[in-house]
Amino acid sequence: MSSSVSQSKPVNEDRATKVRKLVAECLGVDLELVSDKANFCTDLGADWLDRLELMIVIEDQFGVEIADDVTDRMEAVGDLIRFVEMSRTIEGAHENQVRAGDQPRDRQGARHHDPALAHRPRR
Repeated sequence: MSSSVSQSKPVNEDRATKVRKLVAECLGVDLELVSDKANFCTDLGADWLDRLELMIVIEDQFGVEIADDVTDRMEAVGDLIRFVEMSRTIEGAHENQVRAGDQPRDRQGARHHDPALAHRPRR
């Protein structure tokens, strides 16, 4: 996943710091070891179960959903930070559309019916 996630996108540093702290706490390592390039397995000593537990904590703390196949591809802390950032950005954009009364659009710009908006009175 390291190479498939854009590394040039600016990151919310407060969110990144929170992710790093959670990684250190969940894996029982010193925060100084938790850099963006730190590999979960080789650098931080995480096994499969450690990584799974970490992903559950991240999901709970940030309100994101991390699919098993995505978890399997995450190798470094920076991958996790970028995933959380992208997920929060996408969720925020969807919330703004709903608040504005617009129906969500797919990547090609086509509108999709959102049942949550169906019963909303028009002004």
